[in-house]
Amino acid sequence: MKYYARFLFIGALTGFFCILVNYDGGREIAASSVILCFSHIQVGCSFSDAYQAFFWFIPLILFQIFYGTYIYRHFSSAGIYFFSRNINRTAWFLAEAMRLYVFSLAYSAITALSGILAAAFLGSVSFDGAAVIVTVYYLAIYSLYLFAVTLGINVLSVLMGSNFGFTGVAGFELMSIALFMLMGDIAAKTESQAAILLMLLNINPYTHIVFSVHSSKNSQLKSIIETNGWNIDFNSSVLALVILSLIIVIVGCIAVNRCNFLVNDRETVS
Repeated sequence: MKYYARFLFIGALTGFFCILVNYDGGREIAASSVILCFSHIQVGCSFSDAYQAFFWFIPLILFQIFYGTYIYRHFSSAGIYFFSRNINRTAWFLAEAMRLYVFSLAYSAITALSGILAAAFLGSVSFDGAAVIVTVYYLAIYSLYLFAVTLGINVLSVLMGSNFGFTGVAGFELMSIALFMLMGDIAAKTESQAAILLMLLNINPYTHIVFSVHSSKNSQLKSIIETNGWNIDFNSSVLALVILSLIIVIVGCIAVNRCNFLVNDRETVS
């Protein structure tokens, strides 16, 4: 666990860098604005915003790179000798998954905090009333998203090998971003936000981390978020990511119980 704790420093560096290159110095910045930057507030539902989408995705993809083998490596190194001693694989996996979520939450918090420090370095930071609720939703949504996709990488690595684990999930994420923007461009051309488009957006995991398409009944939060007319509910996004995480956890429990260690041995030897 100490080995992986060091990678939280990557979040600090990335958060500082992202704000450093996106803000001019010498002016006051609201803390909520900094948090919203990491929440893809500058990303619109259109291919014209592809650069912003990929830029603010950098902290997320780095976490997946460094933690994508967290459980897989422990599982492979434990091997048949460890689990042959009546070790409950399900309990072991759930404990490892919980540690991975703690890393996801810590990484999200450190990234945002280092961004605020960068803003303070450039000028000054004001802590507005909306900062608390923005931070709560940011931590809830982004920690769950990082946990779900990174756990997915680990589970796929157990089932199909570490090479496929990362490339498979990364490919899915790229497709999700492309589909998100495609739905927006279709809506703009047809001048309609049909129910089918809204449904497709809601089942897209990437949608739930883009705060610019969200809305809230909270007046402070609503006043600083541009919804682009889609009005995705924050609470529904949290629920969707909780469900996604639970599905991947269940699949992971099944995977570690059915894993053939001979497959892992062959991958290691090769």
